[in-house]
Amino acid sequence: MRVTNILTSQSIKTVPIDFSPCVWVVSCFIRHDSNPKLATYAMSAGAVVNLLADYLFIIKMGMGIEGAAYGTIISQVLMLLTLLSHFMRGKGNLTLSFEGIGISKFRDILAMGVPSFCVEIATAITIILFNYTLLTQFDESYVVAFGLNTNLGVFALFVMVAIGQACQPIMSFNYGAKRQLRIEQTLRLGLKVAIISGSLFLIIIWLFASEIASLYLGDSSQLVPLATTALTYYFFAVPLMGFNIVVANLFQAIALPKRATLLALSRGFIFVIVGMCFLPEYLPINGIWLTTLFSESLAAIMALMMLSNYFRDSRLDRASSYGS
Repeated sequence: MRVTNILTSQSIKTVPIDFSPCVWVVSCFIRHDSNPKLATYAMSAGAVVNLLADYLFIIKMGMGIEGAAYGTIISQVLMLLTLLSHFMRGKGNLTLSFEGIGISKFRDILAMGVPSFCVEIATAITIILFNYTLLTQFDESYVVAFGLNTNLGVFALFVMVAIGQACQPIMSFNYGAKRQLRIEQTLRLGLKVAIISGSLFLIIIWLFASEIASLYLGDSSQLVPLATTALTYYFFAVPLMGFNIVVANLFQAIALPKRATLLALSRGFIFVIVGMCFLPEYLPINGIWLTTLFSESLAAIMALMMLSNYFRDSRLDRASSYGS
């Protein structure tokens, strides 16, 4: 009976997979179509409805995992319908149309979307590699500490991704309008907000890491100090993380996907692998926790070099246009 319930719930949970990509894609179009408030309302309403549905189906009706699956389905459908109202009311500049779809457009879309894909897939692969390294070279207490690190770190990552995504449509629009000064102003503002936000995260963790770890782990004499160290070292990288993500979004916005992909892969995968291979060997106790700071620091150097080249090229383009 238990196996049947699990299989049933798993089959139900596959249904939202059909809606989730639609929700994320449509929300991106709506943000770019000058209606970010609707995207925010839709996502917020979906989250609230999901929580209420989980309470109703799981706690009140005792449906367990199956109830959670139904709650997810309902929230996803609600979000999608709310987002589609943007097109149904006809208030935006974009309309739903299947005309003119061809291989070349798909190729362009894939090229511009690869950097974002790299950020997501690199995060998943990095978590797997971290867990494997911690289990093979250390012990389970390190895995528990890394689990807390992952939960709080992903929250900080999403904030930085949100800042980058907020800047991207503005930079993209001004790139099409050939307003270089607006692009640079948006970039500076995005970098400023990302670095300040990352610094605030760091200050909070620096001051309250032990208390935060105790909330999750209780009063374990071994785990709390370990998790405190892991959190502190990780969040030193968050301001640099924000810097790197905003720069990657810039290159996506101005149709330079190769640079964006290289930066995303480097900070989220290549430099992480290098750090995991060498840092624990030279710093046996804290080397593994310094991996993220190591990778983000190297990526920031790469991002600065890319930005320097970009600004140099843009100045040359402006000088040539004035000369002509």
